[in-house]
Parts: sequence; C-alpha cells; structure tokens
Amino acid sequence: MGFLLWAVIFVVIGLLALIVGAKGIAGCSLALARVFLTVFFLIALVLLVVWFVRGCPSHGTPFS
Repeated sequence: MGFLLWAVIFVVIGLLALIVGAKGIAGCSLALARVFLTVFFLIALVLLVVWFVRGCPSHGTPFS
C-alpha cells in the first residue's frame, strides 16, 4: 500500500503545482507518481503470479 499511497500523494502535489503555475515541480511530481505506480503494479503482478504458482489456496486472497 505504500507505493500506491506515495503515487497518490505525488499526483495531488503535481496537480496543485500545475494549478499554481509551477510547471517544473508539477512535471517532476507527476513523473515520480508514475514511477511509484509502476513499481506498485509490478510488485502486485509478481505477487499474483507467485500466488497462482503456489496453488491458489481456497481460503485466501492473493494479497492477504
């Protein structure tokens, strides 16, 4: 949840900076948000593959 939270924080900062007119800060912030979101999805994909390879227990979810 950490990477997703940081991605949302940087998107909010980027949008606020864009509204204020600080385009450099907005661009950097949105680029960082994209990196955190990409890392989040890669980790989620790896965990999902590991969950399927281990046999899909009937009493759990992939991320519990």
